Amino acid sequence: MIDAAVGAHLWASKFEGPLDDVFELQDRVTSSVVGIVAPRIERTEIERATRKPTENLEAYDWYLRGLATFDRPSREGMLSGIQMFKKAIKLDANFAGAMACVGACHAVRSMQGWIDDPATDGAEAIHYARMAQQCAGNDADVLARSAMTMQIGSFNADTDAANTLAERAVSLNPNQALGWAASGWTKRNLGQHRLALDHFARALQLNPFDQLNSTVITGMAWAHFLLGEYHEAQSMLQRALADRPSHLPALRLKAAVDVALGDIVRGRKTMSRILELNPSEKISNINIVRLSQRPEDRTRTIEYLRLAGMPE
Repeated sequence: MIDAAVGAHLWASKFEGPLDDVFELQDRVTSSVVGIVAPRIERTEIERATRKPTENLEAYDWYLRGLATFDRPSREGMLSGIQMFKKAIKLDANFAGAMACVGACHAVRSMQGWIDDPATDGAEAIHYARMAQQCAGNDADVLARSAMTMQIGSFNADTDAANTLAERAVSLNPNQALGWAASGWTKRNLGQHRLALDHFARALQLNPFDQLNSTVITGMAWAHFLLGEYHEAQSMLQRALADRPSHLPALRLKAAVDVALGDIVRGRKTMSRILELNPSEKISNINIVRLSQRPEDRTRTIEYLRLAGMPE
């Protein structure tokens, strides 16, 4: 049974029995389905009523303004977005979507090296992500955004919790690209790289024109890199960087891939560009290194970044 409004799975089951008395089997299935489905529909309708973003139109206006900052993220834009989402929350203290977006803004800032105080910003990001989860109910979008925030290395990441949130988001709405993207990243961090590629591909298939698909494509490149498929990773990075030339997560990986393909000179040139964008860049600060659960993934990444000239 599918919720036609959002494509979410509400209930599924199968029934087995002998066909000697097909009518008796039919009656058993009917009574079982009615008994299960009726309360499930009622509960879903209650959740749908509470899942409305907000009844406060001014809060929703600030929320939409904040969302616009994600299209072309910048240092100033992310700070502005945080303030807009906080204004929405001030007007509606239960606005889960705005809470999740505060955490998401901090996550973007961390990935781009725009955070000066990781401890303070990280604590705020996790605080808002957890508040969002408490208010979200079964809002797949909120859960997916929170999953992305919960797996930022400088925020004391909890990959297992992020994975649970992402899987729940996907199960609630299999047609939502953000949930598959969040799940792709958690699978990459857990070392399940083939599964990560499948989930990233599903996200692209569902929303091929999303402004932030460069992040998804970068995730696919990371999975290929950690599988030793360097040419495939290089091809993905060309796509990601064509859209966002200053996207640091993609540039970091490009430096490593350049070296892995035997072009140390190009790798060091890429690293120079990274250090130009973020002079404080260090191997010890890289989220993606901290997040990798498999020692061999961390070792591979560090080895090539070091050869490309990234400071320790």
